[in-house]
Amino acid sequence: MTLQLWLIAAVAIVGNLATVANGLLSGRHAMRLALRTRDIDRRDARQREYEEACVQFLSAARVVRSPQDGEAVTPATALSELRRAATRIELYGPKASGTAVLTALERIERLQQLRAGQSRGAEVAEAESRCDGALDAARSVLAVDLGAAR
Repeated sequence: MTLQLWLIAAVAIVGNLATVANGLLSGRHAMRLALRTRDIDRRDARQREYEEACVQFLSAARVVRSPQDGEAVTPATALSELRRAATRIELYGPKASGTAVLTALERIERLQQLRAGQSRGAEVAEAESRCDGALDAARSVLAVDLGAAR
């Protein structure tokens, strides 16, 4: 009779240990899954921020580069939006995108300075040409980045 009791006790102890081990392993797996889900959510949020910044940059650059009469956004407001978008692109995007966008921003700011001052037409035309080249380079880099993200 005592042998049966010892056998029952041993089976109960092994069963309890198996239950505890299963609970620990399941908990670790659930934690890994939760961390992976959080990382994916963060990456998706960063990508959304980057895409929004790219769209904001391109639309603001168009307004600043070629202001139209009667436009809802003034060039000064668009320039501040352009700076914010460039900062977000530099923060959330790849280094190549940040470099291209900052170069374009510098050229646009230089063009604005020349337009505001009493500059010669040749200087403004050269600045417009450099600005267009930098904007084209930024557009192509952003288009590649956004195309690869989809």
